[in-house]
Amino acid sequence: MIDDEIITKFLDAAVKKAQKNIEETGTLRIDDAIPIMLKSQFNHIAHLDERITSIEENMVTKQEFNEKFGELKSDFGELKSEIREVKSTLNTFMITMISGVLLILASPFLTQIIHAIFSMLH
Repeated sequence: MIDDEIITKFLDAAVKKAQKNIEETGTLRIDDAIPIMLKSQFNHIAHLDERITSIEENMVTKQEFNEKFGELKSDFGELKSEIREVKSTLNTFMITMISGVLLILASPFLTQIIHAIFSMLH
C-alpha cells in the first residue's frame, strides 16, 4: 500500500500545477480538474478514516458488552432479592400492626367478657 504522505505530496504538486494552468489559460481542462477532484476526495476519505478510527476507539467489544451486561443482570438479581426481603419485612410489620390495632380495639370488649365470666363464677 502506498503511504498517504507520498499520495499527499503527489496530489499537492498536481493541484498546484492545475491551479497554475487555470490561472494562465483562464479555463478548466479535464487534465487540471482530475487532480483537484482527487485531492478533494482524498481529503474527504482521510477525514472519514479519522472519524471511523475515533468511533472504533470509543466502542466496546462484544465481550466487554457481555461482561457488563452480565454484571448488570447480577445486580438486578440482587436488587430483586433485596426487594423481596423488604416486602417480607413490611408484610410482617403490617400483620403485627394490624394485630396490635385489633387487640386495642377488642380490649374493652374482652374486659367486659372477662368481667361477665368472673361474675358468673362468683
